[in-house]
Amino acid sequence: MPLHVSNHAVDRFIERIESLPREEVVARLSGRAFRAAVRVGARIVRFPGRGRAVIAYNHGCAVVVTVLPELGIPQTLWPRWAGGPVPVSQIGAWGAC
Repeated sequence: MPLHVSNHAVDRFIERIESLPREEVVARLSGRAFRAAVRVGARIVRFPGRGRAVIAYNHGCAVVVTVLPELGIPQTLWPRWAGGPVPVSQIGAWGAC
């Protein structure tokens, strides 16, 4: 499954995690750990002690959409059994990647 990194995710990484050149941030956000996360369908990849990256899936592709600070996970990312939202796949609101 292809893995893409959004400009928003790159900007948030630079703002919240570490100020690096954009090319290096893209390399980190599409590296081996992220490819492994996509293979198992993970929605969150953690940067130990620093933050989390959010992955969204749509029509056969994965996109790193944002990077969040370490503290707290937004309710929209909670599992459905814990009060989280209905999966996007059930809504059908996304276009093609």
